[in-house]
Amino acid sequence: MFRRNKYIKRSHLSEAKFRVIIYYFVHDLPASKIAE
Repeated sequence: MFRRNKYIKRSHLSEAKFRVIIYYFVHDLPASKIAE
């Protein structure tokens, strides 16, 4: 089961955008790719 993201309430990011950032982080993509 997916736990709710406890950081999303204080963030200006949507849940989907947050998941994309985590995806890039897990796959160790360069910061320039994440910034796009």
